[in-house]
Order: sequence, then C-alpha cells, then structure tokens
Amino acid sequence: MSQAKSPWDEANPFDENELLGSSDSFDGLSDDGADLTGSSVGDASVAGTDEAAEESEATVTGRVLCVNCGHNLDGQPMIEQCPNCGHAITDSVHGDALLDTASENAQRLFEASNLVWYPTVLLTILGAAAMTFQLIQVRNVIEDAQMVFDLGFFIAMVTPAISILGIFVLTRRRTVAYYYARYSEPATAMRLAAYALIIVATICVGAMYLGRIIGEMLLVAWFAIPNVMFLDGMGKLMKRLARKKLAKYLHMCGFWAAVLSAAALVVMMLRRFGLQDVEVTAPRIALIWLTIISALILWGVTLRQFVLARRILRSLKRTGG
Repeated sequence: MSQAKSPWDEANPFDENELLGSSDSFDGLSDDGADLTGSSVGDASVAGTDEAAEESEATVTGRVLCVNCGHNLDGQPMIEQCPNCGHAITDSVHGDALLDTASENAQRLFEASNLVWYPTVLLTILGAAAMTFQLIQVRNVIEDAQMVFDLGFFIAMVTPAISILGIFVLTRRRTVAYYYARYSEPATAMRLAAYALIIVATICVGAMYLGRIIGEMLLVAWFAIPNVMFLDGMGKLMKRLARKKLAKYLHMCGFWAAVLSAAALVVMMLRRFGLQDVEVTAPRIALIWLTIISALILWGVTLRQFVLARRILRSLKRTGG
C-alpha cells in the first residue's frame, strides 16, 4: 500500500534530492514533455558540435586577465591555455564547471569547507546555549527582548571572521596575482585611492556630528558585507557544480541577511533615539522579537544549505572529480 504524501512533501522547496541533483529525476522527457531519447539527442549533439566549433575559432577580445596569474589574455584563442601559467582561458572568461575538476582540487574544496564548518558549528552551539540561559532568566518582555537582541548581535559580530576565512579558502576564484595585475596600474590605483579618501573623509566628518550612529552603521556593515559576499560566493560555487537550485537558495540567504542587517540597524536607531513612549514601545519590542526570530530562522536555513553543499563537495572528492 502506497503511503500518502502531505502537501509539504509535494511542494517542499528544500527537498534534499532535488537540491543535490539526484540522477533519478531524469526520465527522458524535457519540462514540456518532449522526448529527449530519440533524434532530438542527435540534434542536440549537432548543435553542441557547432558551438564547440565556434568556440574553437573564437579569441579573447579586450582586457581579460587570467584568474590564476593575472596575465592579459587579449587575442588568445579561447580553447588554449594561458601562455604564462597554463590555466584554462575559458575559466578566466566565463568560469568553467567543476564537475570534471581534478581530484586534488576537489580535495582542497572539501578541506576548505571544513575550515568554515567546524567554527560555525561551535559558534552555533555556544550561541544557542547563551540565548537559552538568557531566556531562562526572564524578568519582563521589554528588558528580555533588548538583552536577547544585544546577545544575538554580539554573536553576529563573530560571524564575519568565519565568512572572511571562507571567502579566502573556499569561494575565491582569483589569486592575489590577478588583483595585483588589475589594480596596480597607476591610473587605477589613483582612482581607488581617491575613492578610499572620499569614503574615509565622509566617515570622519559624519563621526564628528553623529558618532554613535556612524559607529552602529559600521558595525552592521561589518556583519552584512562579509556574510553576504560569502553566501554569494557559495552560490556561484554551487552553480559551477551544476546545482542551480541550491545556488538560488544560497543567493536568497545572502539577500535576506542584508535585509535583516537593515532591520537590526533600524532597531538600534530606535533605541539610540530613546523612543520610550508607551505608544511606540509595543511596536519597537515587536520589531525586536521579529528580527530575532527571523535571524534564527535564516541561520537554520543557511546551515542546512551549507550542509547540502558540503555533501556535494564530499561526493566530488570521493569520485575523484
């Protein structure tokens, strides 16, 4: 007797097999029901042959730097390797898929994911214990909400260190040599220096009049920027592994991390201006609890997506690329 499925099972957006790209889902039919097992495969093969022929004749136009060494690839054939380091030119142009990556590279990616995973698990355990201890000592709704928010924000200030580590060891495609070649030209360096000077001057002038507010904005930026960049990089990595749905969810996590950062900044601004009137206290406390609960949900969903990504990297390592 077949077991009935619940509506959640039929429309679960986080279905593990679907995110991992189970090979059992292919039945020889396209999304519109067209047969992919007969002559259409031959047509697709012909089309693929034509595309390969076009790519073999294509050359790099414009200033495109090798992602491995920073060499200018202008005029080089697309199917060749970088004349300076031997890295595939197609990877520098549009990013090669990693399904056929070498076993050494697959091993490196999985080991790099460990450097991010274990500190994240440790931080999750410590954060959950601290928040549980805080919630046990409930005094009143207002003070408890504010103290839990402060504790959660303190824990959040640690996460960028993990994300920055992940960016450098896991999601980064380009080497230091690439960035040196791109930004070491005098005109580019002067333009970047001018931008940096304007930003620093703006922050300094703002701090003279709105010191606390500028400080809180910098704290939120410290949390948001590395975390969003890391989640975006993980999404791109999964896309290169042909896991487009998982990549989409990781990008969505990055977007909601930015949204929650803005909500946290609003909460901090409301507290800073001392809005203690009875008319605004209830909405302010409701916003604090909504931000806390949303952050916990986002943290759990992000951890789940990262677990699935690690499984993909582990399977890639075991198969040797």
